[in-house]
Amino acid sequence: MNILNKKVGYTLMEVLIVVVVIGILATMGMPFYRNHLERQRAAIAITNLRMISDSVERYMSLHANVVPTNFALLDLELDPSHMTQNNNQWIYSEGYFDYYITNRNGRATVSAERSNYELDGSGGELWYILSIDLDDTSKISCTSDHEHPDYCENTLHICND
Repeated sequence: MNILNKKVGYTLMEVLIVVVVIGILATMGMPFYRNHLERQRAAIAITNLRMISDSVERYMSLHANVVPTNFALLDLELDPSHMTQNNNQWIYSEGYFDYYITNRNGRATVSAERSNYELDGSGGELWYILSIDLDDTSKISCTSDHEHPDYCENTLHICND
């Protein structure tokens, strides 16, 4: 046998098998990767909620317990172009979340809504809402929509006590 005539390389079948195996492994790993990304996004939102709620508390302590009506009143450096008003409710949008300050009978609540945003920037379906009541800032509550009732507990690992 002549060594110069021997063909070196992989057959088409070997390459296809490798591609199929890589595809199967990627398909199995994608849900875990997406859940990991969503937990990171929720962690960032919780950090933002805590910063906003601390700022709201400082504002209320300086202004006779009046709940701020606008994010611009807070002592945070927030981008004004991310602030909008909808039905007398001020919204601050950052990343994948819309943040709200709500006044219910003199009690302030800061919340972050996570929606499935479309590529054009329009809002999609609501996934979950994270919120902090200023009466107990150590507790984060999470509410899922009706289509994903266990999303907070199973994906984000946030349990409401």
